[in-house]
Amino acid sequence: MWAFGLLLLGAVCWYLLYSYVIHNKAPSIELEIGNASSAALATQANLVNVSSDVDGRDITLSGAVTSAEARQRAEQIAQEIQGVRQINNDIIINESKPLSIPPAPKMILSSSARIEALPDSFPPLEETEDSAQERNLDMAQQRIDALDLSAISFLPGSATLTDHATEILNEITSMLTQHPDVRVHITGHTDSTGDPDFNLDLSSRRAQSVVDYMVNQGIEVSRLTAEGHGDQEPIASNDTNESRSKNRRIEFKLINGEN
Repeated sequence: MWAFGLLLLGAVCWYLLYSYVIHNKAPSIELEIGNASSAALATQANLVNVSSDVDGRDITLSGAVTSAEARQRAEQIAQEIQGVRQINNDIIINESKPLSIPPAPKMILSSSARIEALPDSFPPLEETEDSAQERNLDMAQQRIDALDLSAISFLPGSATLTDHATEILNEITSMLTQHPDVRVHITGHTDSTGDPDFNLDLSSRRAQSVVDYMVNQGIEVSRLTAEGHGDQEPIASNDTNESRSKNRRIEFKLINGEN
């Protein structure tokens, strides 16, 4: 009886020892296979996008390659690793080729060529007289365009300026005083109400009234010209009172002094 007990005790000890070895060795084998597969795949330039996932002794290959030969090569490498039991090849084939970038052109320097250090700063570009005049002209025109020129109004059917109109004209006169090289062409416009010949004459007289007022404020008459266009250049329809009021207007076009 005691012999049977010793035999049973030995069997139990052997089973426990076997279980301990298997339990502790399995992770070690899995780690070794994983390291070996990763290292082997990394040696192949066309398999840089392939990875291996190890589960026990089974390897699953994933990623993308550019040909069937490369896919087969990856599986062959995995088969050569010691201890591998099964291989699952999930690698996809992507036949698109990477963009090729042409090499940069080579620069050939003669033996006498010298490369000198660039200066820390460069001198500003010199502004010519013509460009300065154009810049001043643009600035002056922008200042006029920003004003509410619709305020330049006249008594109905006449060329007499209203008091509100003189306020805007005073601002324009002040601006012209700051730009003595600028000339101004003033045009008058009316709506289509009434006789076209009368409208043409009225628009000319209104433009001249603006010139006369600015001369009285100190602007040289040689810098000012006046012209009437009547109802020939509308900027809105003449169907409503609002649109007709837009067509009754005074416009200013600035010109360089030498033009």
